[in-house]
Amino acid sequence: MAANKEIIHSINHFIVGFVLSLKGITKLSHHVVIGSIILLFGVIILGYFLYVVIKKHPSNSLSQTVHWFEALSCLFTAYVLFEEGAKYLPYVFLLAAIGFFIAIFITHKKESSSH
Repeated sequence: MAANKEIIHSINHFIVGFVLSLKGITKLSHHVVIGSIILLFGVIILGYFLYVVIKKHPSNSLSQTVHWFEALSCLFTAYVLFEEGAKYLPYVFLLAAIGFFIAIFITHKKESSSH
């Protein structure tokens, strides 16, 4: 069961990192600063995915840091999409960011109660 959970988390990080990297590349022409931040965060998340695949044992603090990167980059992406006038997609990224913040809170709560 734990192995399946780690595989799902790894796939999640890969998908988020890949989508954010693509979104960062496409936004570089219109929003240079935010597009480069989104691209950088996407590359960092993909790097973390490769680290987990090679190491086979993710670090809790590193995982929580990556969740922060994912949450912030989803917020930046939602902002850019709101600015461009997209209709529904900004809300998807906003919900994803909220989900990552909830995951950070739950992980932090579990770690603090176990110590």
